[in-house]
Formats: sequence, structure tokens, C-alpha cells
Amino acid sequence: MRITLSQLKKIKVETKSGQMLGYVYDVAFETEGQSVAQYFVKSSVVSMNIGLDKYLVSRNQVISIDDKKMIVEDNVEKIEAKIKIGNGSKRSGVGVEPVMMREQS
Repeated sequence: MRITLSQLKKIKVETKSGQMLGYVYDVAFETEGQSVAQYFVKSSVVSMNIGLDKYLVSRNQVISIDDKKMIVEDNVEKIEAKIKIGNGSKRSGVGVEPVMMREQS
């Protein structure tokens, strides 16, 4: 099956256990093999704390993909983010930065 980037951006991404992560918003390619290296995913719902949840999914974490849905491993990590406030000061907040999904040990 072949799919275009514009079609890929309409596919919902969820974990194996059914948690909705969001939608693909970008893709990183390996130029040598002309293949997808990573998928950049963000939620379509604004988080109460910071903004949109974002995830970086390695192609090794993708369990299945078709024209409607991508299913990925369950182990998504959220980390604390530093946020710049208008005057340049920083504060810690519970936020999400793109994180590589890791295989379970």
C-alpha cells in the first residue's frame, strides 16, 4: 500500500491499548534508504497545562498502519518542559516535548 503525506496527516494515531495520541504532523526521512525514520505526532486537543501533546515515534514502534489508523507501542513518555515566559524568565511546568518511544524491556 502507498500513501501520500497529505493522506498520512489525516490518519489517527493510537497506542496498542487504545489511547488516542493524535495525528501525524510531520515525518523524518532517511535519505540513504529513502524510508521513513520517525513520525511526529501531536494531539488535536489542547492540554490544560501547556498546549498540544507531542510525540516522536520511531518506525520501529509502529505496529500497524493502514489508510485509517496507525497503531503504535503503548510506552509513551511525557517529560517536564521548561517554558519561556514573555519577559524571558523560565518556569517549570508539566509539559510534553517530543520523546522517542522506547521498546519495553
